[in-house]
Amino acid sequence: MLIQQNHSLDKAFTEVQDQLKRAGVDTKHKFRFFSVATVELSENRIPKSRMVVLRSFSDDWTFEFYTDHRSSKVKEIEENPFITALFWDPSKRVQVRIEANVSIHNQDELAAKRWEDIQGDAQKAYTSVPAPGTPVDTIEDAYQWSESFSSEYFSVLICKAAKIKALQISGMEHLAFECSRQKVSQPWEKTWIAP
Repeated sequence: MLIQQNHSLDKAFTEVQDQLKRAGVDTKHKFRFFSVATVELSENRIPKSRMVVLRSFSDDWTFEFYTDHRSSKVKEIEENPFITALFWDPSKRVQVRIEANVSIHNQDELAAKRWEDIQGDAQKAYTSVPAPGTPVDTIEDAYQWSESFSSEYFSVLICKAAKIKALQISGMEHLAFECSRQKVSQPWEKTWIAP
C-alpha cells in the first residue's frame, strides 16, 4: 500500500507525488503508462480515453506526454484544453486521477528539444505517412514512413494539474483524498474524502 491509515494528509500527498515523479524517469514504474480522457468534438461530446506514456513529472505537478499532432486527442485538446489523467498501480493498489490544463507544443523550441531525445525507430510513432485514425485498405498500408523522420507531427503536451483525487484500495477501509488549486502558483487545498 502507498497510503497508510497513519499517514497525515500531507504525507499521503507527498507519497503519491513521489511515485509520479519516479514514473517520469523509471520506464518500468506502474504509473508510466496512463490513460488520458478528452471530450470529442462532435455534437454528442462523448468522452474519449487512450493510453499514453508519462515522459516527466515535476514538483509542481506539471507532467508531459508526447503524441502525433494529427491525432484526434490534439484536436480535442485544442477545442477544450483540459484532460483527465488516470494512473493505476496494481502492486500498490492505488489509483490517482488528475484533472489538468494542457498546452500543446508542436514545431517550437520545446518540441525541438524533446525531439532530440527520441531516437531511431521510436521516431516512427510520430512520423507515419497515414495520420492516426486514417482508414487503410490493408494492415500493411498503416506501416508507411517517409525516407527521413521529421519532427513535423511530433507534439509535446504539457499538463498542469488543477485537481487530484487519490484512492488507496485497502480491504473494506479504502482511503481517499482530494486536492485542488486555481493556479500552479497557488498552494493546494487538500482534504480527506469518503472513498
